[in-house]
Amino acid sequence: MFTIESSDERDSEGGRDKTRLEEKSPIHATQSRPVFMRPATEPRARRAARTARRRLLTAGLFSLCAVGLTSCRSARELVPEERVQRNRPNVVVLISDDQIASTMSDARPSWFETPALDRLASEGARFTNAFVTTSLCSPSRATMLTGASAREHGVWHNHASIPEGLETYASVLAGAGYRTGYFGKWHLERSSPTSHGFDETVKYLGQGDYFEAKLRNEEGKRIPLMENWLDDRVASLAVDFMRRNRDLPFLAVVGFKSTHGPRTPPDRARDMYEGAPFKPLANEGAFPPFPMGNEFLPLAEAAGKDFEDFDPPSDWRDKWQAERVTQLLFAGEKGEPEYLRDYYRVVRALDDTVGQILDAIDGLGIGDETLVVFISDNGFLNGEHGLLGKRVAYEESVRIPFVARYPALIEPAERSELVLNVDLAPTILDYCGVSVPQTMEGRSLRRVIEGKPAGWREEFLYEYRWTSDNQQKTWVPSHVAIRTEDAKLIVYDGHPAWSQLFDLQTDPYETTNRYDDPSFESVRQNLASRLDSLLSRR
Repeated sequence: MFTIESSDERDSEGGRDKTRLEEKSPIHATQSRPVFMRPATEPRARRAARTARRRLLTAGLFSLCAVGLTSCRSARELVPEERVQRNRPNVVVLISDDQIASTMSDARPSWFETPALDRLASEGARFTNAFVTTSLCSPSRATMLTGASAREHGVWHNHASIPEGLETYASVLAGAGYRTGYFGKWHLERSSPTSHGFDETVKYLGQGDYFEAKLRNEEGKRIPLMENWLDDRVASLAVDFMRRNRDLPFLAVVGFKSTHGPRTPPDRARDMYEGAPFKPLANEGAFPPFPMGNEFLPLAEAAGKDFEDFDPPSDWRDKWQAERVTQLLFAGEKGEPEYLRDYYRVVRALDDTVGQILDAIDGLGIGDETLVVFISDNGFLNGEHGLLGKRVAYEESVRIPFVARYPALIEPAERSELVLNVDLAPTILDYCGVSVPQTMEGRSLRRVIEGKPAGWREEFLYEYRWTSDNQQKTWVPSHVAIRTEDAKLIVYDGHPAWSQLFDLQTDPYETTNRYDDPSFESVRQNLASRLDSLLSRR
């Protein structure tokens, strides 16, 4: 169980910074390109944000007695049954980083287990077809908070800010009388949690360090990193927040560093999985159509162009014969198996932390009236398609773990409908009995959870835009994709020759491009038409 330290205990942090393993990778490269399908007018969410700013000015009054809801004062007196009846559950959102969906599926290695996450899934609704609409940390986190896609909230890279005044599920719940707290990895550095609905925050800048992150509260005061491992410490702070606010309806969001690199597991997991076997990846040789890092930089140099100014020709393969070596991904002292073992060690350690949070919720006697959500900001490619990272529209990058547990109202079940990270905010608000703002384009998952998915989405739009603010010379071209239940079409901005079409029913690992296959012409035309329709919607 977590221990809660007093605020005057001595800070034992160091100041050493580390560079992300992904950012060091020679595989991903990226440069400036025209923005794909830039909307000609201001996004709906940005327009609505101006109105929301005025609404936020009255949030203090609204919190005293939310219209149609129990007041803050009477909320203290509600017993668990009444809180459920009045749609006032506590909400706990647990966000992992770069966690692949297969760590919570039958596709994981036979020797790997996640008992706490398995428990959470067995006690709630597990979404087996959950995806992100943009696979990159800050855009996805902004999407989860605002219930809007990147084309609406405008966060396309890791150095952007959420528009001031754009409502989040935190700001809406705060206005409805909830006590709100955010703990851990925020990763929206140009936006402040306190500006987007959080009363109490403890966070660190950027990626942090598993052992030496500099935690600070909303006033900028240093918080001692007393635990052996960052995610354990962050979780203990969140549990303390829950304990102090157990008699109020509260929202607690926990942003884990796990499983982001460089991956350093705690002592309890450091020696796990020694000698554990890894099966060859089914698609490690199914490379993307664009040049990877070890190809892009020499191509730019040969063309006499700076990295930022180079746009590779569509026929670059004819001019460059670099050998694509997957093991470049795992260069270093440990080598490939140890790199992958550390990934699974960190997931396993995170599972322990999640288990302790669940135990703490039960120990506080608030389990039945608490909605617990576990979700990742995006997936990750650990050598699939010869890549290390995310951004691309391939399955390993866009598919995420997603579970919701609320014993009072959610029956345990697996749901296979297409659900998205954009659905998180409206789902939370729906279960809390609060109206969903018009700026939130996602859909509440409540009817899916209740087994009433008639008319649910049959497709979704994926978008990635490279901008000059993208960092560390990681070049993935701007692209859009449409994914249905059984097929995917990917179109790369300015490079129609790179387009890809995959039959996911027969080719789930996306190894064979069917774009120019005559037998798939009708499928391609149908998906292209549906993609145009999605892009034209505002």
